[in-house]
Amino acid sequence: MGEDYAYLTFKIKVMKFLKHPNGAHQKHWLVKSLVIMKLTIIILLISCMQVAAKGYSQAITLNLKSVELRKALNTIEKHSSFRFLYSERKIADGDKVSINVINANISQVMNELLSGTSLSYKTLGNNLIVLVQKMKKCRM
Repeated sequence: MGEDYAYLTFKIKVMKFLKHPNGAHQKHWLVKSLVIMKLTIIILLISCMQVAAKGYSQAITLNLKSVELRKALNTIEKHSSFRFLYSERKIADGDKVSINVINANISQVMNELLSGTSLSYKTLGNNLIVLVQKMKKCRM
């Protein structure tokens, strides 16, 4: 009988200890705190991914007049993290291009750079750009 009394008094003391100052039990308060922490972590992760995405998109500034296409591609490779893959045979030696862009993304740069040529591009992975011959449309 004495052990039961000691156990019950201990249990009452523990319950009083776990009681939140405002009267809610600790378990309810703990669940609310965990939900708030989870939401905070999710919001932080999403904001970090946004910052990483904005930091990853590179702004390219170029001012080239009447240079060979190879030289323009080499200049982009030197000033950014993009790399180009192309066949030497498909780029003619006399192809001259002019480009003037300020803080443009890579798709804008490539569209302007290849506008007067018979080439198009595909982006593979994060930083690899493949130059390919434009497809000719057949009419039947």
